[in-house]
This record gives sequence, structure tokens and C-alpha cells, in this order.
Amino acid sequence: MKALSEDQRFQFRDLMPAILLLALLLGSIAVAVLRPTGKDDQYIVMVAPWRTLNSVVSSIQAAEGAIVSINASNSLITVYSENKEFPNRLYSAGVWLVFEPLLPGGCYGIQERTTAA
Repeated sequence: MKALSEDQRFQFRDLMPAILLLALLLGSIAVAVLRPTGKDDQYIVMVAPWRTLNSVVSSIQAAEGAIVSINASNSLITVYSENKEFPNRLYSAGVWLVFEPLLPGGCYGIQERTTAA
């Protein structure tokens, strides 16, 4: 079996441009997804699972927001506020993440049903 010369062997530095491009792409996607725009003035808030519901409600009220819905584990909460600084206030109050809901009212928001007349 013939040994490959050093020029023919695959080297890590050959992948560096692709790795840097991938890191830039993933970082851009993360910023776009996790930076809420405030569309419909609603946000999904992720809090630490060990926080009590009372402390979470107090944090949201201190940030001048209102609760729209809470999931069963109390760790994902849909909140509402017309204040554009609301996401920053939530982070200051100790929430982990603030992001956009897929639908108004949260991911399982109530949808209007129309019937054919």
C-alpha cells in the first residue's frame, strides 16, 4: 500500500474557510431568531424551570407586561406589552430567553374559525 505524501493528505486548515462561513451563518440565524421585533406586542418568555410562578409573574409585572398564556410547566409564557423596551426589561428581570411567538397568543393561539354561509 502506497503512503500518501503530506501534500495529498487532508488537512484541517483546508476546512477553515468553510467552518468560518458556517459559524457566521449560524450566528446570523441565531441573532435573527432570538432578537424579538415586538410584532403584535407579544413575546414568548422562557424562564428557569425552578422559578416559582409568583416570582415569574412579579418579574413580568415589574417589566410592565401582562401574561397572555402559560404552558403546563410554567417555563414558557406568552406575554404582552406595548413598550418597545420590554424585552430588555425582561432580561433585566432574569428571564432566560425572549422571542417571537409563531401566532398571536402563542404557538397554540386561538384561531378564528369561519364557516361558509
